[in-house]
Amino acid sequence: MKLMTLSSVVLSTVLATAGPASAQPKGDSRPYEGHKVVRVNIRDQRDLRTMLALSPDIWSESAGIGPVDFRIPPEALDAMKVAGIEYVTLIENVQAAVDVERDRLSKHHAQPQRGQAWFTDFKNLPQIEEHMGTLQAMAPGRVQLLDIGRTIENRPTRAMTVVGAGGTRTRPA
Repeated sequence: MKLMTLSSVVLSTVLATAGPASAQPKGDSRPYEGHKVVRVNIRDQRDLRTMLALSPDIWSESAGIGPVDFRIPPEALDAMKVAGIEYVTLIENVQAAVDVERDRLSKHHAQPQRGQAWFTDFKNLPQIEEHMGTLQAMAPGRVQLLDIGRTIENRPTRAMTVVGAGGTRTRPA
């Protein structure tokens, strides 16, 4: 009886928070404000089901009995307490961490990178395509860019062939 009541409270809390969460504007520039990344020691299937219902995503490789990391929106913390799920906070505010990383990347990419340094950090698709274009412009006889098809979202898929100095494109790979 007590388990049924606790499960009902957790489920009703999840349902009560799901509506407002899904009503968040899609263009929100700070979508992770107040979200935490927490480590929960999952004790049983009930804990796992509760956390999977409360968390938008898992930050561990897999989820099962034992320690698992979850991203938790602020409105789900009360439901975790009601369910008796203890946690350790790993990231206090995910949005603050995202902002710091975004600033770091923008400063890092503002400086020209040459050679191996270009590969030391994350690059988005426009940066990769720009770099490919730069390589082609630097060595047009050795670097060729090709459109090789379209993705399922109808975006172009590009490839780059590079030949050594004095090489030929007619040799098989």
